[in-house]
Amino acid sequence: MSVDELSVMDGSKCILQLRGVRPFFSDKYDLVRHPRYKYLSDAEPKNAFDIGAYVSTRLKVKPDEEYAYFEYIPPDEEMPETPDTAGDFFSPAGSAGFEDYQDYQEDLEPI
Repeated sequence: MSVDELSVMDGSKCILQLRGVRPFFSDKYDLVRHPRYKYLSDAEPKNAFDIGAYVSTRLKVKPDEEYAYFEYIPPDEEMPETPDTAGDFFSPAGSAGFEDYQDYQEDLEPI
């Protein structure tokens, strides 16, 4: 098919090219006639997906809710951050072991 033939092709037709099949002509589908069109954001803007709200992990504390606040006070000597030891202390599966992780939890002082 030449460029001229493509430019005068009927607007209700399309050319589909699928993997493993030769390209072929097909009728276009009117999306508005689909039974679930009403759930799309094209039909109703409130149906738009908000990725920011979906991935937000902020903790929202209610005014009358009780909670405990802990502050970590690091020891005076600092552990060098090397690729071998970085993150091991805070990971129960790391080389420090789960017992050290429990000791860390007990050392936290409530404010």
